[in-house]
Amino acid sequence: MNDLNTNIDQLSLTIAKPWRRFFARNFDLYLEIMLLSIFAQFTLAKYSTWYVNLINTPNNDIVIAIIFTPFALLLDAIICQLFGNSLGKYLLGIEVRKIKGQLSLQDWINRSGGVWFNGYALGFPLFNIYTFLKQKGRIDKGQPTTYDERGGFQVFARELTKFQIVRAVILFSLVYFLVFGMQVYTKEQDRAVQKIDNSPPYTWQNPVTGIEISVSPIWKYLTAKNGDGQPYWQFTETTDHAAIVLGIETGIIDMSTYVDLFRKSVSSTMQFNDGGRFFELNGFQVWEAYGAMSGVDGRLKVQVRQIGNNFWRVVTIQTKPYEFSDQKVSALELMLWKSIQPM
Repeated sequence: MNDLNTNIDQLSLTIAKPWRRFFARNFDLYLEIMLLSIFAQFTLAKYSTWYVNLINTPNNDIVIAIIFTPFALLLDAIICQLFGNSLGKYLLGIEVRKIKGQLSLQDWINRSGGVWFNGYALGFPLFNIYTFLKQKGRIDKGQPTTYDERGGFQVFARELTKFQIVRAVILFSLVYFLVFGMQVYTKEQDRAVQKIDNSPPYTWQNPVTGIEISVSPIWKYLTAKNGDGQPYWQFTETTDHAAIVLGIETGIIDMSTYVDLFRKSVSSTMQFNDGGRFFELNGFQVWEAYGAMSGVDGRLKVQVRQIGNNFWRVVTIQTKPYEFSDQKVSALELMLWKSIQPM
């Protein structure tokens, strides 16, 4: 009975045509790259300065695709080993079989490696057009692709019902729509970044001292008031990896008393690592401390300088990776202090 079922199963299969294979493969690849991108957003985007620089570089889509493609194909091999097939191939009725024996994880990995090299030409544009056409030509002649021939694989296809066709069209359209939408959004972001890169620094005047400073266009600026009605001036880095707030308060008290009052007033939003440190800079009293903001996975730095009866403070918040914004933050901090106390 098992042999009879196997024979019937074999009769329901035909050699998969190139376009069906192409759409199934691209569907899987797009889906897997999206999954990897989401994973990278929660890992590499927090800990890798190189990756953050890459994703914030205009027209980076080709480079990102080249980098992500081998990892997506590796993920595809793991999915196929776990579930017996990928979603794209399942939706289009495609099955990969080994001519002798059962497919192991190593077989799936080897096949994905062949697809990466002989199918996608390592992800390089134009070159992959040649490799696509070469593999299509082999299938049109009734031959297996070079990577299937090398690994002893054969790719079959089942006849699809009308329901299966409609289901595949809907899901494929959804994924392609998401990819297209992401590309449009990315291009808009690229244009915004290029506009900033091509913009000259702008001049900002300290409303209290009247001193003007030059600020990089990567910093978005706004002015507001806190809950006590005190003004503050906020500068936010365009990729939201850092924000710097300049504020001022006036009082006839010493630095130690002010720091105690300040720490109590912000205790619900700022947690400091310790009591900070007091020191003297250019003849003025300074207090500096590090910690974290409530609800923000990042680093907090507060520096207060007493100049006369004024207590100026610069509050800096950075998200990971800190190295991405360190130099930008240091440059703006220096300029803001210059707007208070020229050096």
